Amino acid sequence: MFTSDPANVTGVYSAAPLNRPQNALLGMLVVGSISNSSEVAWVVSDNIPSILLENTGLKPGDQVKQLAGSQCNAPAENSDQPQNLVILGTAIFL
Repeated sequence: MFTSDPANVTGVYSAAPLNRPQNALLGMLVVGSISNSSEVAWVVSDNIPSILLENTGLKPGDQVKQLAGSQCNAPAENSDQPQNLVILGTAIFL
């Protein structure tokens, strides 16, 4: 794997040689999945940077149906979570 061109090798972030947790890159960990997400609404966060909402018609607290996928992610508050992580929205899976 490393003998061809180490600078361009791809692999799993949590596997060797990086051995870093997923949330060190994205700030989130996969915590589960659901089979039917069509009724789950994604809710725009109250602290979303306004520039990200420009020209979208969305405002904090708005709900968008059929935007959430089947994978559930959650922040993991550990030493690897980025300090400047901003949650843009949430979806509650029951």
